[in-house]
Order: sequence, then structure tokens, then C-alpha cells
Amino acid sequence: MKLYLMRHGYAEPAGTKLDEDRTLTPQGETLIRQTGVLVANMGLTPLRMFCSPRTRARQTATLIGNAIGAQPEVREAVNFDFSIKAVRATIEEFPDEDLMFVGHEPTLSSTIEAITGAGVTVKPGSIACIDANLRRKLTGDIVWFLTPDIVMAAND
Repeated sequence: MKLYLMRHGYAEPAGTKLDEDRTLTPQGETLIRQTGVLVANMGLTPLRMFCSPRTRARQTATLIGNAIGAQPEVREAVNFDFSIKAVRATIEEFPDEDLMFVGHEPTLSSTIEAITGAGVTVKPGSIACIDANLRRKLTGDIVWFLTPDIVMAAND
């Protein structure tokens, strides 16, 4: 099973409006559209996509979903309290499907570390692909990690 953990794109600065209403910036939208083209060309096709209810995460999930043919489902579990527990519960709900989660820092990084043991920082618009196993405990290996710098280099 593949897990894809993605952080929303560049968003309006904190404090400009209520946090749940912050939207992607024009730069953030452009990056996510470019990321969508790249991951579609890579063959990324999760069967299920889940996102935080916050506007910037929903926008990101919609743009990526449009590119790869996935319909995002909003789930509170992908908000700021996202964790390995939320991933495990979703895997139990959809045991034979590749899953994508679009959320926020710092919980994306801590969840990736809890699954893989790898210490990472998920920059806006980054995606980690994890080859996961759910036996007694959820573990996995990072297969690839796509950052905004890679996306921009691929579009030059």
C-alpha cells in the first residue's frame, strides 16, 4: 500500500484572517497546479484522498485531485491533530487502497517520522510517498519525497 502525505501550498500569512479561512496565494496555486501535472505524469493515482477542513488544504486537495482524478474528502482527522493514529484508522477503513492525506505542519512531519523513522520537514506543497505495511504496527519506507524546488526545476 502507498501512502501520500502532502502539505498544502503556500498560503496567506498567519494573522491576515481567521486561520481556517486562509487561502492559497497565487504562487501557492501555481505551485500546486505544477505539482499536479508532475504527479499525474508520475502515475500517482491514490484511490482515496483526504484533506483538512481548512481552506488552503481543501484548495490544494482539489487542485491535486483534479490533476490525478481523485475526489478529496474533508476529514477533521487530517487537521492540526493529524497523527499515525488517524492514518491507521483510515487504513483499517480502506485496507487495500492507496491513500493520500493533505494537511499541515508540524503534524505531517511527525506522522511521517512515526511511520518511517525518518526526520523530515514538509515544506508547503511537498509530498512524501511511503510504502506502508500494517501488521501489528504501521511502518513504512519513504519511496520518494517531492519538494517545491523539484517541481519548479521540472517545470523549467
